[in-house]
Amino acid sequence: MKKATKWTTAALATLLVLSGCSGNGNGNGNGNAETPNATNGSQPEETSSQQPLVELIWYYPQAAAQPDLASVQTAVNEITQKEINATVKLMPVDFGSYEQKLNTELAANEAIDIVWTSNWLFSYELNAQKGAFLSIDELIEGFPALKEQIPQKVWDAAKIDGKLYAVPSYQTITNQPGFYMQKRFIDKYNFDVSKVQKAEDLEPLLEQIAKNEEGIIPLANPVFNPYVHGMHKLSGGFGANSAVVYQDDPSYKVHALMDTPEYQEYLKTARSWYEKGIFKQDIAIIDIQAERGKGNVAATFETSIKPGGEVEAQSRGGGHEIVGITIMDPFIAADINATLNAVSFTSKHPERAMQLLNLVNTNKDLYNLLSFGIEGKDYTKVADNIIKKNENAGYWSNVNWVYGNVFNGYLEEGKPADTWEKTIKQNEEATVSPFIGFKYDSNNIKTEEANTTALSEEYDTLLMTGSINPDEKFPEYADRLKKAGIDKIIAEIQTQFDAWLAANGMK
Repeated sequence: MKKATKWTTAALATLLVLSGCSGNGNGNGNGNAETPNATNGSQPEETSSQQPLVELIWYYPQAAAQPDLASVQTAVNEITQKEINATVKLMPVDFGSYEQKLNTELAANEAIDIVWTSNWLFSYELNAQKGAFLSIDELIEGFPALKEQIPQKVWDAAKIDGKLYAVPSYQTITNQPGFYMQKRFIDKYNFDVSKVQKAEDLEPLLEQIAKNEEGIIPLANPVFNPYVHGMHKLSGGFGANSAVVYQDDPSYKVHALMDTPEYQEYLKTARSWYEKGIFKQDIAIIDIQAERGKGNVAATFETSIKPGGEVEAQSRGGGHEIVGITIMDPFIAADINATLNAVSFTSKHPERAMQLLNLVNTNKDLYNLLSFGIEGKDYTKVADNIIKKNENAGYWSNVNWVYGNVFNGYLEEGKPADTWEKTIKQNEEATVSPFIGFKYDSNNIKTEEANTTALSEEYDTLLMTGSINPDEKFPEYADRLKKAGIDKIIAEIQTQFDAWLAANGMK
């Protein structure tokens, strides 16, 4: 990934709903057959053969169906059976259906061992609070190699009420908002992207594309982001449950996003762009991923333009050369849990699930197999750590950040050889939010969150793309949010945030 943007996913399915369940786990390291080796963070060969053979079920999202998934799963199981005497049943689900699928499976208490989760799809925070994931604090103690390879600030940010419920997939943890734009349009209209300092600066080029490029979607998704407009996002996304605080406000007052003048101004911009054709008339229902894959999307707004990201964007964008355009310096937000894997409360083998999470994060062969498929069949090595996708590849996940630590992965041809070094350096040097680690407990506002989230699904897509007139529809939306309890949500977040600030010596 980083992050597929919230809107990209929403365009496939509508805006995403947050959910959850209950349970508890134990990994006491007492020397039984499933206790991991505390010396090197992996299961020793003689012990793994003594463990009973089990099947572990792993759910995660995918960008596109993989025709040769069966071959990759067979190869995965050759590794996992040898290392931890377990097989893995890979259960990829398309992004648009992922949340609904997991809600249904867990509500039915279906046996699942590992569940991918995030701060933008199948909410890590809310599902952990509702009991859908097991605490792994004890389970992870037997894996020092895993603990050491991920920075402490990333582990800390993943804690909820002091407990850890998932293993973060370590990758870029910075945000650097900007655009991925097809170079052919930049060249054709002789546009100087070096002068783009804010989203509106790109409007002349987007308008040219809207007027002259038949069949091309000028801009695939909304560009509003609280950071871009001088705010610091505390929780939520673009929906009714968003809470923001201005970075330069010493009172740390929490606001509903809809109440901010910046949000109101964006809605006017979105409507203008819709009327100019920058947002297509049917943008709210277009299958953006499919159109992007055909090369029909000129630009996407991204919350993070990362080192080497242009190559990944080119792969997703029909093979057209991509230019990254940043509009902010890198920073680390309060919530950096963009991609994690949790042990489900329905797992029959939580200790073994933890062994698998350790293995996929520390065994480079397994990680690259899941990410890129089988060498010679799906890709060819062109240098020591650089690979090229084969034309007849039947597997190429395009979501390597789903599985684990991306720094264990190969680089795709075209990415600079120092991409990982640059990414890690950016992680270490970016400005860090003073609010990192804050998470609010929604137990006191479950009804209000459910009601406002339902309204968010009804209005957000249409408002954020300018598909409906905000002068007419936003007052109606705001009134319904008030009646649904948005003020109670903000008040509850404020109370918890004040307590967190006080506990951390900030107020």
